Amino acid sequence: YQFLKTYRKQGNVKTAFFVAIISFAFLNVLWSKSDASLDEHIAVINMKGPVQESNISANGNRFAQSLDKALADPNAKAIVIVADSPGGSPVESEIMHKALKKATLESEKEIIVSIKGMCASACYMAVSPAAKIYAHEFSLVGSIGVRMDVFNLHELTEELGVERVTLAKGENKAMLDMYQPKSQEHINVIEEHMLNPMYDLFVQMVKNERFKNSKPDPDVFSGLMFIGQSAIAKGLVDDISTTHDLLTVLKSKYETDEVKAYGKKAFKLGNIIDLNSALDSIGLSTAPGVEFR
Repeated sequence: YQFLKTYRKQGNVKTAFFVAIISFAFLNVLWSKSDASLDEHIAVINMKGPVQESNISANGNRFAQSLDKALADPNAKAIVIVADSPGGSPVESEIMHKALKKATLESEKEIIVSIKGMCASACYMAVSPAAKIYAHEFSLVGSIGVRMDVFNLHELTEELGVERVTLAKGENKAMLDMYQPKSQEHINVIEEHMLNPMYDLFVQMVKNERFKNSKPDPDVFSGLMFIGQSAIAKGLVDDISTTHDLLTVLKSKYETDEVKAYGKKAFKLGNIIDLNSALDSIGLSTAPGVEFR
């Protein structure tokens, strides 16, 4: 009798696990098919949070895929990119920038950006090719520049009596090691070979999109941020409108009541236990890097 009882318990657990897996798979299929549409609508692509690979809402490849789907859908009458990001990865923003640039050149669909709370640095680089950029009165826009943050723990480790031994081949291989004394020579090398070229490229990309026929104020590329009306005066934004009002105008223009979000995150069991993504999303990644913020 005890054997049968144990066997039934194990069978129930296996059945429950099997049902859960099937349910997850079914939900994933439904979610992945949610981008397919039957009714005419305004497509919305949300870009929210830090621009980085681990953030599904501001991931370059995900953004490009969502944009491609919206462009390919004949029922998507216009595309609105809702941006609310403090900036982040130069590479991810480059992917977004080039995808949006290609879309504006090859598609006749209206592609508009609506900035909510903030569109800073990498965010702005990503959306700069859009035909029109709108912001709220209190939106923060700009912060065009490059930064690199590195902790230096040399004095602390000396006080603690801890010695870090680094073996490296190549005079610049161990630059800015946080356990070694700060070196102005290494800082100069970083500025010359990384920060300055990245900054110059960033500035040129924005100039190509927003200042073809005008000369920008120098402070546009100083790292400053500007609120709504000031951002218009600086040439970073075209007009003031809330996201709600903008969508209302577009729905009226294209005679549809439907708004559809593209790029929804498909449910995956692995997302629950993806520790690296979780750490990155709250800024606890230990990997050094250059950011547009």
